[in-house]
Amino acid sequence: MATSVSGTETIVQRRVATPEGGSQQESPEKTRDDSSSTTGCLPRRFRRGSDRPKSRRPPSNKWLQQQIPACRPVFTAKYVFGLFIIVGILFLILGIVFVAATVGLRELEVEYTNCGPLETDNIQASSCEDYLRNISDISNSNRRNTGDCHCTLVFEVKDTMRYPWKFYYALDNYYQNHRRYLNSWDPAQLRGDNFRSPDSNCRPLVRYRDNDNEMNNASRLPIVPCGIIANSWFNDSFHYLHNEELNETIDLSRNNIAWKTDREVRFRNDSNLAADLEGTNRPPNWPYNVSEIGDGLGNESLIVWFRASAFPWFRKLYAHPRGDTDLRPGNYSLLITYSILPFKPFNLYMYHES
Repeated sequence: MATSVSGTETIVQRRVATPEGGSQQESPEKTRDDSSSTTGCLPRRFRRGSDRPKSRRPPSNKWLQQQIPACRPVFTAKYVFGLFIIVGILFLILGIVFVAATVGLRELEVEYTNCGPLETDNIQASSCEDYLRNISDISNSNRRNTGDCHCTLVFEVKDTMRYPWKFYYALDNYYQNHRRYLNSWDPAQLRGDNFRSPDSNCRPLVRYRDNDNEMNNASRLPIVPCGIIANSWFNDSFHYLHNEELNETIDLSRNNIAWKTDREVRFRNDSNLAADLEGTNRPPNWPYNVSEIGDGLGNESLIVWFRASAFPWFRKLYAHPRGDTDLRPGNYSLLITYSILPFKPFNLYMYHES
């Protein structure tokens, strides 16, 4: 056996005896000398000052190595049964709270589809529904000169409705949730911009001229507001409630019935709306231009109508009482003006809610 030290390496050699009595020398093995400098023995990638190759290996911590302790519950019958009991108790408490909140709610529903008698002498019809059916073929250009249908609805209020009570109208069998209906409007127009180039989503009600059967022709005038939603605007008018026994008249206010974001962001009038509407046309079912209705594009009844419903039966807020007025028991009369639209009226309802 022999050893030899040279530089930074140690060479170890050993002779091994063989069965024939001879000896065999093993191949030398190299070992690291601890007393020598370690810089020369390290691989190149670990040496100081060398260019280390970039590694995508994340740091060795519990978060990145997904070693954070986790809870994995075992869903036994006992555990699931207890969970259901706790959730059931919570929903029972919520149900009691909701029922208690609605105990004092008073709601009055009055249908006025066949409203009568009529308040206009030159109309030969028993109800406004018959009147609308008779004038369904009148052109839009002559509808402005057609007399409005006014009728008086008489109903009884049995329980006092405390302020603030609200006045709703409801429609039945009206599908505002149709995809083409929901997309048929131009947001830029409703903000007071882009009157000359309506959005293509408004088709087929993009351009229109009176007494024309074709639409979307470049020679025709752009519609403001365009689209099916605006064209089908339900605009029955409810004027006031009068109690003859108490000699009391309750005026209805349509201010602040729309969302604040809609009034201030989505629907805005230009400073000179009438001048900007020159060279445009009204929707086919409208007897007036948008500048001739109250508040123009900021009309809150129009804004409420643009909030499409998800169901074919829906109610929309129409007004609230002007002043802190309770709706006391008694017989009330309500003056109604029917909207003049060229289609069959829907089942209409009226709601008073405390």
